[in-house]
Amino acid sequence: TFELLVDKNVQVGISAVGTLIKLVEFVRDDQVEPQLQNVVVTLAHDERAEDYRIVAAQLFNELAERFGKKRCMNVVVEEMKKLGTDTSFSVRRTVASNLGKLMQFIGPDAAVEHIMPTVQALSKDDIWGVRKACVEHICEISKGVTRDVRKGELLDLFMKLVDDQSKWVKVGAYQQLGGFIHTFDPEDITE
Repeated sequence: TFELLVDKNVQVGISAVGTLIKLVEFVRDDQVEPQLQNVVVTLAHDERAEDYRIVAAQLFNELAERFGKKRCMNVVVEEMKKLGTDTSFSVRRTVASNLGKLMQFIGPDAAVEHIMPTVQALSKDDIWGVRKACVEHICEISKGVTRDVRKGELLDLFMKLVDDQSKWVKVGAYQQLGGFIHTFDPEDITE
């Protein structure tokens, strides 16, 4: 199955990721680390092709709950931080698109401390596609942070993306505006 994750045919790879996510519930707890986590970490460190690292970023997010909180805090968060600084913009874009579930799973305080700096860095990336990925997933990110960070740091980040130099980032921000506002507590919304 793992070979299919990085198949040359994109549709095969997409199907393999979806299938793996469904099959992971059948992996015994004692096999999560040796048979699942270690394989994804190996993909994250593979320099042969960016496709491996892209798949790793997707799986770290999608499988966060199955890895468990301890493994996420000890391994997954650090791996995502490294992938967030990858030389390939495609990998960084994938990380920006795949932080929400991980952040929500580890909890708002840990997400703010360990992942929010990566979100901040990716939102300032030189490549507009990476910044666009950040704003397209701002609602998931917002659900994973504390109320204070949501109405402070994250709102500031969003406002900068609304005023981005790229038309596509601006359009993405406006498309997310309603959903982003919906993540706020009613008393934090002013007219």
